This record gives sequence, C-alpha cells and structure tokens, in this order.
Amino acid sequence: MVKTNCEQAALPIDAQGTCHAGVPAPWFINGFGKKVYLDNTANTCNYSATYSDLRVSVCGSRYALIREWKIKDWCDASRVLEKRQYIEVGDFDAPIVGHPELDLDRNGIIDDTLRYGVAPFNCFAAFALPSPKIKDCSSTTVTTEIYSWQPETIAGFPTGRIIWVKLDLPIVNGQLQNVPLGTHYFIFKVRDICNQETIDTVAFKVLDRIAPTMICNSDFVVSLGGGGAARITTADVNKSSRDNCDNTDLKLEVRRLIPAECAPDGVAGYSPWGSFVDLSCCDVGKLATVELRGSDRFGNTNSCITRLQVDDKLAPICTPPADRTIKCTDIPAGLDITELAVLQRNFGLPTVEDNCEVTWEELEPIVNLNNCKIGNVTRRFRAIDAAGNLSAGICEQVITVNPVHNYEIKFPKDVVSYCGVPPKDTLLLNEIACDVLAINVEDKQFTIPGGGCYQIFRTYQIINLCEYDDISGPIILSRDMDCDLAPRR
Repeated sequence: MVKTNCEQAALPIDAQGTCHAGVPAPWFINGFGKKVYLDNTANTCNYSATYSDLRVSVCGSRYALIREWKIKDWCDASRVLEKRQYIEVGDFDAPIVGHPELDLDRNGIIDDTLRYGVAPFNCFAAFALPSPKIKDCSSTTVTTEIYSWQPETIAGFPTGRIIWVKLDLPIVNGQLQNVPLGTHYFIFKVRDICNQETIDTVAFKVLDRIAPTMICNSDFVVSLGGGGAARITTADVNKSSRDNCDNTDLKLEVRRLIPAECAPDGVAGYSPWGSFVDLSCCDVGKLATVELRGSDRFGNTNSCITRLQVDDKLAPICTPPADRTIKCTDIPAGLDITELAVLQRNFGLPTVEDNCEVTWEELEPIVNLNNCKIGNVTRRFRAIDAAGNLSAGICEQVITVNPVHNYEIKFPKDVVSYCGVPPKDTLLLNEIACDVLAINVEDKQFTIPGGGCYQIFRTYQIINLCEYDDISGPIILSRDMDCDLAPRR
C-alpha cells in the first residue's frame, strides 16, 4: 500500500524507477548485491516490467489505484510474475485551521483578540458569526459552538465552582444573537469530506462600550433655606438616567459652574465632582449651571446639563428696640422727638436677621403727642433683604411720654390807688415742667354813689391745660391763705 498526498497530482517515474509521488518501481537484487529497478520502458538484465491501473474513487478528490504489475523474463518466456500494488492518492491530512482574521476596531491591524460591543438598548451583542481561516484540498464543513466559563448553580444557589458551559445562542440571518458580556470561546470544528477533523478554539470578548443615557431635570426652582444655602444632590438633578447594562451600578456625580462673582478667587470654574453641590446667597436671582455625570462599571461616561433658578423666598425678621417710657422733662428744650435722626440717635435701632444680606428702613413715626408733649410716639421699622423680601408686618417701638406737673403762680396783693389809674397786674406764672397755664381775668367794679371812689374785685381763673380733664371741679384759693381770718393784703 502506497499513499501519496493530493498535492502531487501526477505520478511520473524517473530514470531510477522511482515515482515522483513516492511510488517505487519493482526491483530485485542482482549478483552484486545491488538493487536493480525494472521500469516499463527499458529491459534490465532481460527482465521487463509493465503495469495497468484501475482507478477507484474513495472520497472527495481522494482515489485509489489498483496497479497490476507484470514482470517478464525474456530469457524464459514462460516465466511471467504478476503482482498487485495498491496506491491511494488524495487528502490524508486534517484541515489546517487558523483564527479568523478580522479588524473589528478598524485600525488597519488584524485583531489579536476579537472584541465585540453590546447593543445600545440592551446588554447583549449581536454580530456576524466569524469564519476561521481554512486550508484544505477538499471541501470542508464548519461547525461552530460557543462555550464560556460560568459559575455553577444548583437550584438557584451558587456552588462556588466554575464550569465549562455551552451557550445555546440563536442565529438569525447569519447574525449571532444575545451574546452576554464576558469572555467566551468559539469552538470551530472543521471537517473535510473524508471526515478528517480539526478543532480550533478562539477566545473572544463581549464588551460594554455604550455610554449611559443621561436625562436631567429641567425648569425647576431652588429656594434657599436657613443659613443662606441649598444643597442639590444627584437625585434632585437626575430624572431618569439609565444604562443599557446595569442601572444599579450607574454612578452619578454632579458639579456646578461657579461664576466669577461667587468664586473665592474671583475666577469662574467648576466645582469638583461629587454627590452634591451647594448654592449660596450669591446665586440668588441667577441661573445656576449644574452638570450631572453618569459612569457605568466599565468606565463609560456621559453627562447632561441643567440650569436651576435660584430664589430666596424667606422673609427677613425685624426686631424693634425695646419700648421706652420717659418723662416729658427728659426731652431737652427744642428737641423734636418726631424726627427720624433724633429718634435713631436717642432711642436705638432695630435688629434684623435673614438667611442672606439684609438691611432695614424706618418709616415715618405715628405721633400722638398733645400740646403738653404728653402721649406716645410709635416708631415703625421693616427689614428688606437682597432679594427684595420684606419682613412680615411692621415692627414697632412705642415711646411713652409721661407728664410732670411743676409750676408756680404768684397772685398780686391788694392795691389802693389814689386818684389815678390802678397799677398793672402783677400776676406771675412760672411753668417749670411740662405745664401750659391759661389765664382768664374777670373784674367786677363797685362804684360808691356820689363819690369818686370805686372798688375793683378781680377774679383770676387759671387752667392748667396739661391737667384739666373737663370733669373735675376747680381748686379755689381763699384770700386767707395763711388762715389768720384776715385776708391778705
């Protein structure tokens, strides 16, 4: 039996009687101990060799030759030796299989490891099933299986072992579907028509290269709280961001653009990434730019930007100076306690509080003073913060002015005048404190009949306008003030 490879199509015999396919011609050992070949074209030592072939197909391009040799001795025509030789020509080697030659990353270089990306809206890959590189002289068939190392589970519980698992994945229109993340293996089984088989294992990876889908809340307003600050978390900014593979592992971070007027160094820039950003009074009335970034567990990142309206809706608090009670004599002469400057200088200022910058203003007072400067003055204040919020209501300070009565009255003594006009009235009034004395003088003249003399009885009525209540009776002063039963003269 002689086998020759299919690549050697012709089987010529050279001058030494050796077939180029490695099929030798018959030979014998002569008397000198040498091997003598008998070809079918020349006589050697009176011997000649001829053959005839019967070709039989085996499989594919493989076939067999049944060669019948006849060796004749020309010195003895009756001596003919017939021998049968079997020669098989064809493919005796299993296919030569090489890894698929693909440039999936399109960098112009054949990939050493095949890497496929998952789809945008799920965590599975779909791609054309690759073909291995095959070298064989007959037709071949390829069977592809996919295996992976997977954690073993029994009744849903992990055993702690890693096992070799075949993945049964659908193929639709030549596209392998639902390939999960991870490292897997193509098992290429290449069989030729003569059932010679080569198995090649090629590792490949399914990667998540899809960035998360980021969706920010928009058009929402932030109102600062106490202390003039507001903290905005990732949950506040995130609306419904998601990842195609695993939302539970989606890491969310935020940062904000700090304008120059709010930056400590006066230079605009972004805050560090973190789980929250803070807003302050400096942001009131502005749109704060906040960026939300999402990162999946494979390092894919994406971001969205929103702008927040920052308001300050907290009303400031106004606390007035404490109420004051004074005597009317405590007010210096000529001092007008209804003037704002005088009030602020002498009766204190309000205290105002707010979460942001705040100031105050004093409104015109409500004055309830009589001519005696007795009564009260109500001072009115309100607080105004930088956002224009006013304190709730008006805070007030009441200054109460109490009366002090202290005055002197000197009535004139009796006077006798001879042949003349009576002297002028010598009534003296001294308003020492806060009194206002009003005087009414009433004269009654009595004339003596036939004479040139007359008497005037003069009555003084004095009202202290700061004491008179229009109810109480008058105080009548007797002419006998020293109680000696004799009127004073």
